[in-house]
Amino acid sequence: FRNAWLAKRSEKDIGRYLTLVADSERTAFGPHGVDLSTTVTAAGRYRVSVQMVYGPAQGVIQLYDNDQPSGNEIDTYAPARRKGELTYLTTVNLAEGENVIRLKLVRKNPASSRLAFDLMQVVLERER
Repeated sequence: FRNAWLAKRSEKDIGRYLTLVADSERTAFGPHGVDLSTTVTAAGRYRVSVQMVYGPAQGVIQLYDNDQPSGNEIDTYAPARRKGELTYLTTVNLAEGENVIRLKLVRKNPASSRLAFDLMQVVLERER
């Protein structure tokens, strides 16, 4: 990473999470983000939901599918840190086998003290 860092963390009242902190909103390649590898046993359409940590230093995230924004943005800013609920982002087509889920930090909330996100989990649900 350049101008950003990624780490695994844990807090007593929240649990374990992955944190991404950036010192600028964009790189030469677009917003900072993280690629998460996942393996599915069957090709199909999958609902993607995330559980985030909300807080005063958090920004706005979005899933990117084939390098294009997909679905809902989630503004993870809150006045106090708290564990968020599982929140639907979008539905994507995944191939059988390994796939990449890309989450990007698209912008800073004006009230936020920095540009960051804390990801607790990603849930994939195959549509029938």
